[in-house]
Amino acid sequence: MHILFFLPNLAFYKDRVRLLMEISNGLRCLTLLVGRNDMELNLENYKHLRIINLNFHSKQWLLNILKASRVAKRLIIRENINVVHDTFGYLLPLFRQKKPYPSLIYLTSLFALNRWRIYNVFNNYSLLKMLSSKSTVLTMLNSWIEKKICTHADQVIVQAAGLKERLLETLPISKSKVHIINNNVDVDFWCPSSEYDRLDGRDNYGLFFVGGIHFSNGIFNLVETFRILHKKNPKWHLKIVGKWSSFDKERVLKLIHSYDLGNVIEFIPAKLRAEELRHLYRSNYLFLYQTINDGSPRVILEALACGLPVVASHHPGIDSIDPKGDFICFTQFGDIEAIVKYILYLKSNGNDWQRRALLSRLAMEKYFSTKAVVKQYISLYSKLVNRTVHL
Repeated sequence: MHILFFLPNLAFYKDRVRLLMEISNGLRCLTLLVGRNDMELNLENYKHLRIINLNFHSKQWLLNILKASRVAKRLIIRENINVVHDTFGYLLPLFRQKKPYPSLIYLTSLFALNRWRIYNVFNNYSLLKMLSSKSTVLTMLNSWIEKKICTHADQVIVQAAGLKERLLETLPISKSKVHIINNNVDVDFWCPSSEYDRLDGRDNYGLFFVGGIHFSNGIFNLVETFRILHKKNPKWHLKIVGKWSSFDKERVLKLIHSYDLGNVIEFIPAKLRAEELRHLYRSNYLFLYQTINDGSPRVILEALACGLPVVASHHPGIDSIDPKGDFICFTQFGDIEAIVKYILYLKSNGNDWQRRALLSRLAMEKYFSTKAVVKQYISLYSKLVNRTVHL
């Protein structure tokens, strides 16, 4: 098999790049089109992986997607490619002109469901408000791209069964062409610093969140939860890593000021090195995550792989990580009382904290490691290519 895969860059998608490197060893050839080759890779042991740098220009999205499709088309003409695998809709122009290559399989991966988000998260926003923010304008654009790319693709990948259901709610596509493959996490990098760290957590009162700082990611839930905890015990502190929503920043900061929590809630810019983020996972006591819009949040996989127990809201992309609730403490979105209850329970039950930390690490190694997810991709590619050959 020869797979043609697209990623916007390397540095921001390190875990996916690692996945592709391992996948390539199970294929005849994997060609990775990358918008910007911004990270050095040692490919000595990956002879079947070829990287083509498209040299994307900053803030020239339309020109970039046209260039990506043009280069991809040139490769298709010259080489015996079996599958074209798009991410983020950059190969949409190619997918719209697929008729000349009927034996080629067009595959796309969705990591966020933008159309579902517009109908279910921003449903109370007026069009004028949606157009007033760059982030919501991008959501609208990505929603249109999502519809077009899924319509033209032969196959679509999402990360959980519940996300498949949400996708089918908003797009009139056949459910038979939607496949489920887990997100992967590099468990060699995202790992505890020592199996003995934080075993009882007696002196650790650190709470941690990574993600977009937005009402749909539960920022108001986090602040209210923290207010209650800090009132009970002033040792608690909260670190938040992420990018602000223009709609919510002023309200959030005013709320924190009114609670006099500015000295114990720390906001950290999202542009952290991976090593810095790993240190935060390792050095805090619990990871808090509330959302109503994500796909399958990779940050939860990273936290769990680092042995950091998670308190999270029920959501298809999170429920699938721990279907039985063996190590994630689940609440309903916005159930402040339940979040506080779990945090205080784990604080007073170090043995259960340790049990969850160990179980989560084992689950990441078994089901979500790069090694485990590689098998899922190669199996799907083989199934699709063999099906096409048979037909």
